Amino acid sequence: MEETMMLEHRISIHPNRPNECRWCHREILRRRGRHGRLFYYHKSHLKRRVGESRQHQLGKQAVAEYFKAREYHVELEQYLPQVKQRADIVLVPKQGSMIVIEYQCAKITPLNVQRRTHRYQHVGFQIHWLLGPTYQQHIPYAFLKLTPAGLQANFFDNHHWQKIIYDGANPLVQREQITRPARLRQQIMRGLYFCKTPYRQIQNELYQIGYNLSDIPVCCLPTETFPPGPKAPYWYILLRLWLALSTGPKSVEALVNVMTPIAWHQSAFITETVWRKYCLADILRVWTAQGVICRNHDLICLNEKSIIK
Repeated sequence: MEETMMLEHRISIHPNRPNECRWCHREILRRRGRHGRLFYYHKSHLKRRVGESRQHQLGKQAVAEYFKAREYHVELEQYLPQVKQRADIVLVPKQGSMIVIEYQCAKITPLNVQRRTHRYQHVGFQIHWLLGPTYQQHIPYAFLKLTPAGLQANFFDNHHWQKIIYDGANPLVQREQITRPARLRQQIMRGLYFCKTPYRQIQNELYQIGYNLSDIPVCCLPTETFPPGPKAPYWYILLRLWLALSTGPKSVEALVNVMTPIAWHQSAFITETVWRKYCLADILRVWTAQGVICRNHDLICLNEKSIIK
């Protein structure tokens, strides 16, 4: 008798019914592997799309049960002719417009998220993206929304809807940023010593305006975590802003323009300009508290002690 280990139990062929499991009485299918070995497996009792993972399949079921318990009428894999697309979950509330829930486990580009979101919104559907547990291992840049509480993404895990804020207290954000000035300075000096490309390029740019990267001001070495967004390290952004301010007072818009050439992550729900302004506001808050800058009407000025002669 041939058998294979399953998630629930080991398949055992019924002696009188070869296509049935003797333990759960579910239908058994079989196929041959790459090396010709015959495998038996349970026929899934859940409908799923071609190429859909079991994790996504079970996640959708859990989300559906979550909303059924809250008295929504729930449809799974509903085809919506208005957008010519099949939605993971459609909620029909007692009042108001239909709500589409997309439960996302696999990687997807911000552009595809944006296109699908706009497609639903264009015909009057509300759309919410719920992320699976795989997205909790990294910052889900493509799904971040700017809310009053900060940069937020929605997750569904362990039968609960979770709203996770990505700020300085978030471990994933802390993991991506170094906030120890001594360590940062050592890293910069090491990059200069070994002539690593980004450090060498920055050094050459600074030479042209009479500065040296090894003399980076202390105020440009972060001591606390800033919001996620830029692909460049924050010390580089702080240095660029400091250099701009060292030539004279600047408006907030001018400082945003200083940050514009810096590579940025993409979100389907936040424009890069809005995201840059949000991060800049946090930088200015920290620098104001540290006494690095002051405001003169609508202009930002470096304090005298922050300027290297």
